[in-house]
Order: sequence, then C-alpha cells, then structure tokens
Amino acid sequence: MTVVRLQEQTTDLVITINVPFTSVGMVAAEGALEWQGELSGVPGELLQAGMMVRDKVLETFRICDWGLFGGDD
Repeated sequence: MTVVRLQEQTTDLVITINVPFTSVGMVAAEGALEWQGELSGVPGELLQAGMMVRDKVLETFRICDWGLFGGDD
C-alpha cells in the first residue's frame, strides 16, 4: 500500500497492490519483512513482483483531470 499526498488538493491517493498468497507455505517462503522507520529484510519472489508493479504504477501515474479534486468551480 502506498499513500500519495496531494498537498495542494488537500487529499491523499491510496494505491494498493494485492499479492495473492494461496497457501500458508507461500507466505512462509516469502521471508520476513519489518518496518522500523524503513523496510528491512529481503522480500520473496511474489513480494518483489508486487513491488515492481507498485514502482511501475508510481512511475507512470498521471492525473489528467485535476477538477476531480474540487477546487475552483
């Protein structure tokens, strides 16, 4: 999950990427990630794939209609 703050529009965008784990074994195989001010640990293959999708979304995301956020009418 990534939150993008749009300060001038006084709103946030939330981007969520779902990485489907279909078994407990898949979760265990991914290893352990922890957040303590920064991400630590080594993500497994599925999490790496999800993070690559997230990075691509953030790289290519564009707002085409700023009017969606209200403002001057």
